[in-house]
Amino acid sequence: MRFSPFRSTSTNSACALAVAALLLPALTGCQTAPKEETPAPVVANPQPKQEAPKQTNTSNMSGAVSMAFPTGDAATSAVLLEKLVPQSVVLGQNFTYEIRVKNLTGMTLENVVVSEQMSPNFKVASQAPQPNMVGMVANYAFKNIPPRGSETIKITGAPNAKDAISCCASVTYNQMLCASTLVIQPALKVAAVAPSEVLICDEFPVEFTVTNPGDGNTNDVKVMATLPQGLVSKSGNSQVALEAGMLKPGESKKVTVFAKASKTGSYANAGKATGANNLSADSNTVTTTVRQPILKVGCNAPAERYIGRKATYEFTVNNSSDVQSQSTVIETTIPAGLQVSEISDNGKSSGGVVRWDLGTLAAGASKKLSLAYNSNTAGKFNTTTSVRALCAEAVTCPAQTEWKGIPAVLLEVVDSPDPVEVGNTTTYTIDVTNQGSAPATNVKVAATLPPSEAYVSSAGSTTGTADGASITFAPVGVLAVGGRVQFKIVVKGVTPADARIKVTMTCDQLKGEPVQETESTTIYQ
Repeated sequence: MRFSPFRSTSTNSACALAVAALLLPALTGCQTAPKEETPAPVVANPQPKQEAPKQTNTSNMSGAVSMAFPTGDAATSAVLLEKLVPQSVVLGQNFTYEIRVKNLTGMTLENVVVSEQMSPNFKVASQAPQPNMVGMVANYAFKNIPPRGSETIKITGAPNAKDAISCCASVTYNQMLCASTLVIQPALKVAAVAPSEVLICDEFPVEFTVTNPGDGNTNDVKVMATLPQGLVSKSGNSQVALEAGMLKPGESKKVTVFAKASKTGSYANAGKATGANNLSADSNTVTTTVRQPILKVGCNAPAERYIGRKATYEFTVNNSSDVQSQSTVIETTIPAGLQVSEISDNGKSSGGVVRWDLGTLAAGASKKLSLAYNSNTAGKFNTTTSVRALCAEAVTCPAQTEWKGIPAVLLEVVDSPDPVEVGNTTTYTIDVTNQGSAPATNVKVAATLPPSEAYVSSAGSTTGTADGASITFAPVGVLAVGGRVQFKIVVKGVTPADARIKVTMTCDQLKGEPVQETESTTIYQ
């Protein structure tokens, strides 16, 4: 077979930047080669006739030609075409030749078409792959050839004339320089969570979870939280900006504002998330109810008690709110001078205070407690009882009891001498002693003489005044507990008789009849 330089053509791609391959002739002619001049006859000994072999002969594939498209240099070209053909074949005997198309680039070649111009003296028996025949041109199409990839075309046939077989190959392709830009769609969504119920002293979290459900990064993400009236953040603001930064696709972040209520009630919280490229999303609304325990305490104490008698104090603690009070404590003071004698419900006395730890008091519940005081001294004693609990305002109640003493005054009268002769004198000694527990005030002593006796003189703690048979002593202002005063009256026997002197004593503390005492004296002749 004879070969001549390749011819070339070019194509363009309408949808992308393409490098058009030049189409160069692969084999010369694409037609039957001209006959050579008839040589001089050669005499040759006849040879026995041999039948043409029936098998395809590819063992003599020693002829090979190639060309790089479009420059002719494989280093700067996109496609290499190679033809592998036998150097000689037997007339009428099938043989196979190959066309190899190689992608020399690092990119995919698309719509590759190898066109083979068949020689008229070559009868095709089979082709692989099957071409699209246009006249004598076989077009072998390959949708694409990957980087550095190759395809092989095999053509089998037999010469039907003793002329040189000359077939030309050409190639077209689209070599695209493509640049891809990824189209992304970042997104934002935000969800709010907060406790449903808190106490007024609690600082509670309002938590926002921002999520990027899109397929691209969302930048400059922040959540704006506007707290309703009555709530403030740690910094004392009602508007808080929470930074979340960048969110990758599918990523979530939590940001939190801590709020505190100034009063009880229900508070609705929501937030708005924003991001780059004008992204925004509103959260759901979450409601938190702020409650507070409300305590009340009542105190019941006796207004008066006598020294040595106990006074029982009763306390009633009530939780009038709709939420339980936790860590509930009641304390009452122990005034100096009082002694605690009884404490109910395991209350403890320490440091001048009686304390009950009630723990949790249910909403609407109440608790009754009591203790007993005693006093050895008179006076008014004030106590203060207070109740406190977690997040509740402390409440107090005062109580007062006056302990009074009993002025037990003893009146004694003694005469000396007894009996007494008419004309002689005897002395009455009057002793007043406070044996009680309280001072006696304005103590007055008076005496009345019988007709058989005559007044002579008087003396004592205070001055005595006689008016006929009546003798009155000036009042003693205060007779202290255990105190004693003494008075004396001197009388003379007038007539024989069983004479009896009557002595009385009064004081401010005696509300009824005065204390009376008589003393009998025998007067003889």
